[in-house]
Amino acid sequence: MQSTTTTKKSEVLSSDGNDIHYILPSNDSETERLRLNHSMWKYALGGLQTAPLHEDLERGIKVLDIGCGPGWWSVDMAKKYPKSQFIGIDITANFPLVEAHDNISFQVINAGTGLPFSDGEFDYVFQRFLVMGFSVDQYRLVIKEINRVLKSGGTIEILEMVSKYNDAGPWFQKIGNWIEKALQLSGLDPTIATKLAGMLQDAGFSHVTDRLRRIPIGSWGGSLGDMYLAIQKLALPAVMTMVIHLGVTTKEAFRAVMSKAIEESSEHNTSGDFHIVCAIKPIY
Repeated sequence: MQSTTTTKKSEVLSSDGNDIHYILPSNDSETERLRLNHSMWKYALGGLQTAPLHEDLERGIKVLDIGCGPGWWSVDMAKKYPKSQFIGIDITANFPLVEAHDNISFQVINAGTGLPFSDGEFDYVFQRFLVMGFSVDQYRLVIKEINRVLKSGGTIEILEMVSKYNDAGPWFQKIGNWIEKALQLSGLDPTIATKLAGMLQDAGFSHVTDRLRRIPIGSWGGSLGDMYLAIQKLALPAVMTMVIHLGVTTKEAFRAVMSKAIEESSEHNTSGDFHIVCAIKPIY
């Protein structure tokens, strides 16, 4: 079992397999980005999650939210399903808007080294947006740990981003190339989302499903595109920290290209891919 640890997201963590690599800043701008991201996905999905667990959640089950950030998903779920119990975990204690609910708690835990919970403790595990947090080996470890802490018949749901732009103009394409190179230099896989279904099958899960959602960036995509563009305007300055730290480009060059990329968003049907992967732990 692993003890909880606290790490600032603005620090670059080691890549020795013992720490999470996640280096986006833990500040007001990042908190706002995560809030917008949560709102966008509520809009895109028409709800909070896709796994068919409404009746179970209404009856009352135990849920783990991995990489919960400020905790909006867990808070919204706790409000919607007061008979269920929710635990949110993240590498930093960035829970600024958490409201007092008897059925929710938060812990600072480095999930990349294991989950300090008992075997078969949870009915449902939810995780999203950790492509910049876990190496491939860490992702496999976390999936193995999720399998362990899930009850037989329990459900895992992962929402993950492909760190690459579709149909990008020259400036968004340049930023995408920089981000991809920085992730690879950090030992991370920009396309891990496309491999999760296979990883879950390899870990022994059954009934694996993989849904692709393509989210537009810019006004061409209507309200959803406007939301994702607003998120990009906050995300790119944060990602710049990683790109500069690894020597992929300079701050001046990144800022200049970023400005042009935002401007060209209305000229191209640029989008980003996300995978929603669900599976069930077999009943033995």
